[in-house]
Amino acid sequence: MSRSDFFGLNSYSWCGSSATYETSGYDKLVAMFNNSAIPVFFSEYGCNLPAGQACLFNGVQKLYGPNMIALSGGLVYEYSQEPDNYGLVVISSNGTINILQDFINLQGQYEKLNIKLLGNTAAASGSTNPPACSSNLIANSSFSSNFSIPATPSGGSDLINNGISNPPSGKIISPGNLDVTYSVYNVTGQPITGLSVKSVNSANTPGSSTTSSQGSSTTKKGDAGRVKATSSANVAILAIFVALLAFGML
Repeated sequence: MSRSDFFGLNSYSWCGSSATYETSGYDKLVAMFNNSAIPVFFSEYGCNLPAGQACLFNGVQKLYGPNMIALSGGLVYEYSQEPDNYGLVVISSNGTINILQDFINLQGQYEKLNIKLLGNTAAASGSTNPPACSSNLIANSSFSSNFSIPATPSGGSDLINNGISNPPSGKIISPGNLDVTYSVYNVTGQPITGLSVKSVNSANTPGSSTTSSQGSSTTKKGDAGRVKATSSANVAILAIFVALLAFGML
């Protein structure tokens, strides 16, 4: 017997200012997963086209809008800039972080979301029973139609039945100072100061008072091209990632 708790798929189809619900293929994905018995989400989404331009992330409004109730949001690809140019920030070898325009665009799209409306959306009524595994369900030759379960490897049954001897046990520790010690710069190269990770007992959401970085920028050229010091889930996410770097976890 096999079973999945959720299904994630990668989508890089919403690209450029002219992309729509139809041209991106989102409408086809909704039709495909509309009767899914498990949650479906984008395990990666973003775009690096047109080449040389920052991702607008203008599909975020649609992803979390009423037409996409068949999908449960997604995870942005990706945090750090790599050769494929999907990143939100550039992490230098000395640990400094430079925010890209992609980050600013994503921040702005998140802040447009109606979080209260999303939170109050009622769950679909009724239930959907998953289909029985059958090779007839596989219509695409790219997927295997062989549902045979591989043989258990040597020692596997013993681990399943008895576990390991003297397993290590974890413990809750104090994270200590949550102030970000790495240097962070906005898209114009100005330093952002005062970043810290906030310890809260509730969920972080765009625009909430719990997501403010309490940071500031030395630039005086207005909001364009800089990370605001006001409430922003994305600035909080940036601080968390920087803290993880400091703790040696990334």
